Amino acid sequence: MAYATTIKGCTSAVSICVDGEHSMVGGIAGMAGYNSVIEDCTFTGGITLTDNNTTVSPTFGGIVALLAPNYETETMNAGDNYRGNLVIRNCVNSGFFRYEGTEALPANLEMHWGGILGHAKSLEKFHSGKLYLIENCYNLYEKKVEDVMKNHEGYWLGGIVGKADAGNFDSFDSLHIKNCASVAIEAVGGDASTSSNEFRSTGIPSLHGVLPVIADNVKTATAEEIRLEILKEE
Repeated sequence: MAYATTIKGCTSAVSICVDGEHSMVGGIAGMAGYNSVIEDCTFTGGITLTDNNTTVSPTFGGIVALLAPNYETETMNAGDNYRGNLVIRNCVNSGFFRYEGTEALPANLEMHWGGILGHAKSLEKFHSGKLYLIENCYNLYEKKVEDVMKNHEGYWLGGIVGKADAGNFDSFDSLHIKNCASVAIEAVGGDASTSSNEFRSTGIPSLHGVLPVIADNVKTATAEEIRLEILKEE
C-alpha cells in the first residue's frame, strides 16, 4: 500500500504466489493513491493466482494492482477521506501473471490485470490541476488468456491498464495515459470501440461526460522497439 509517498528506483524480481483470499497484488505496490508517485521502477518477477476461492474481484498489475482509495473503494475506515491522485512514471514491466485455477472464477466476479496498472475505478475529480497519470511506461509481457478463463466475460487484460471505468455518479476524472507502449497481448474486456491493446475501458462516461481514459501517444510495439525506446530515455 502506497499512500502519500514516493517510490523511486525500485526493481523487483520476486515471484509471488497467492490464493484467492489474497488476490490483490502488484509487482511494486498492491494499492497506491492519495497523492503518491511511483517512478523509475521495474518488475521482472511474476504473480500467480492459484485458485478461484474468492468473494471479491481479483486485481493484479505489473507495477500497481489497484488505484485506491477512490469513490467506490474505502481502504482504511468507513467514510475515510484518503483520496488523492496517483502518478506512475518511467516504469517497466516484464513480469508475468498466471491464473492456475482448475475452474474459472464465478460469473459474478471480474479479474483484472494490466502491465502497469490493474484497475482504475471511479476517480475523484480535483480542482487543483492534479492528474491521474501513467507516463513513459512500458510492458514487455505478452499476456495470453488461460484456457479455463476464455469464456469468462469479466476477464479484463490490458498491456498498460487492465480496466478503467468512470463510475456512475457524481463528478469523475479521467485516467491520463501518455507516451506508453506495450507488446501485443490477448487484450480482453470492455467496449472494443473505446479500448485498445494498451487499455481496456467500459466506454461509459460519467454523468458529466468524462471518459475513463484520455490517451496520448499510446501504442503497440514489438519488444525490440520498446527496448530501444527505453535505451533512448536512459
